[in-house]
Amino acid sequence: MEAYEFYRDVLKIQDEALIRSLLPVTRVRRLARREILAREGEVPREIGFVLGGCLCGFSQNSEGEEVVTCFCCHTGDTTMPSFSLTEPAVASMMALTDSEVLCLPTDLVAQLVQSSFVCLQLYNTLLEQSLRRAVKMQMVIYRGSAMERYRWFLQEYPGLVETINNKYIASFLQMTNVTLSRLRRTVREQDTIRPQPDAGRTEAE
Repeated sequence: MEAYEFYRDVLKIQDEALIRSLLPVTRVRRLARREILAREGEVPREIGFVLGGCLCGFSQNSEGEEVVTCFCCHTGDTTMPSFSLTEPAVASMMALTDSEVLCLPTDLVAQLVQSSFVCLQLYNTLLEQSLRRAVKMQMVIYRGSAMERYRWFLQEYPGLVETINNKYIASFLQMTNVTLSRLRRTVREQDTIRPQPDAGRTEAE
């Protein structure tokens, strides 16, 4: 996807002059698997939007293990690792697959949010979307059973379970790899034996 199309069709920016002003400072980064886009504790120099692939946010616990806090896999997902443009990242952002991210300089975005009503509206919309997604995720993770969490993941991130390592999904859903493997097997078995809509029907029917 070209940057112009992304701004117009994904971010829904209708101000042609604004889009044209963004194009010269836009760059598309191609990230290899396991490449770090932003590091926890550092103020990101760029704000990214996913064009393709999958990234995750993660922090390290007291034992040095990576704990996954979010996935950025849908076109247009922002990889901004904090709610403020000027604060240090609260999590690191890492590519889980070969990915493409559209990037803008953080200082420029901060200026535009202050000077452009269109950009301020867009910024607030993205923050609201992120907050809604985070609240929904927290409700599922902390209130749902292991199966409910896994079913929600399959619906929210279709096909991702076949693309990335189980350990990232298990960490995100707060379960062990053993539990996740059992759930995957159970769901596959359920889907296999589920009756098809036209099963058993004959031509005469």
